[in-house]
Amino acid sequence: MKTVRSEAGFTLTELMIGLVLGALVVLAATAMVVTSRATYRTQDEATRMSETARFGLELMNRMVRLAGYTDFGDAFSPPPYYSRITTWVNTDAYSLTGPNLVGANQSTPNGTPVVNGSDTLVVRYFGSGTPGITDGNLLDCGGNATPAPNASFDTYAQSRAYNVLYVDLDTDGEPALKCLRQKYDAGGNPNGLDTPQTLIRGVESFQVLYGEGIYAVGPPPADPDDALPLTIVYRTGIGGSNPVVNWGNVRSVRISMLLRSAVGAQPDSGATTYNLFGASYPNASNDPGTQFSTSTLSVSERTRIRRVVETTVFVRNRVMPWTNLQGIQ
Repeated sequence: MKTVRSEAGFTLTELMIGLVLGALVVLAATAMVVTSRATYRTQDEATRMSETARFGLELMNRMVRLAGYTDFGDAFSPPPYYSRITTWVNTDAYSLTGPNLVGANQSTPNGTPVVNGSDTLVVRYFGSGTPGITDGNLLDCGGNATPAPNASFDTYAQSRAYNVLYVDLDTDGEPALKCLRQKYDAGGNPNGLDTPQTLIRGVESFQVLYGEGIYAVGPPPADPDDALPLTIVYRTGIGGSNPVVNWGNVRSVRISMLLRSAVGAQPDSGATTYNLFGASYPNASNDPGTQFSTSTLSVSERTRIRRVVETTVFVRNRVMPWTNLQGIQ
């Protein structure tokens, strides 16, 4: 007969070694999961910022290109609302009867505190279609159809789309690019300003420069399109240290935005300075909003991903005398 021996259990030393090895495996797996989640969050936030940047730049390009648009159709005489603004001395960028393209430096249209020295951009243009009948092809910054000029409305300067882009804080304290637009009644007449809408969240700074055409010394041309400028000088908006002299001569707009992720998604890199128009921008010291430093932010705020996006848009809707327009039809 075989002798059956009782099986001996683990010794205390063996048990402790097993527990330690198991704990190491659990810790390694946990670290891998945490790292994977952090990587995923970083990639997710970076993707969201890329989509935000793409939408923001597309919006800016479309808005600026529409500045001064007038639907001439097949008319052989100028529309009653046709006019061109070559000079403008009003210091209120938010006037409903101002030029087609104007801006204010470090300002907001509703008087709220300026966020990180952000600027304001105001763009105006007419809708398309026959008088009183809108075709809906042109939208304002809120996505609403811009009505065609109403032949019965006398103040045509106020029947243009009125789009104000600026940065303000949402109710949760997150900075966002806002849109303030003009409302219209059923007949296409102006009907007061609408409630501001949030277009892009996470816009920490919004900066605008205007390329003003400088002509030869002497009397300016009767129309800026009759002569090419000697050079283009980029200036700030109203209230800046180097403001535009003649808004009728603005031929391009340079826009830069500092975007940030919705949550922290990277290690704290300490104090970082972002130059929205590059380190070589000569007027940076006099235009504080063009430089943003994270030195005053909390650690959790510094862990947010940030990205500077920039675009330069040509102002293509130059308003020429009607005789010139007849010659190119």
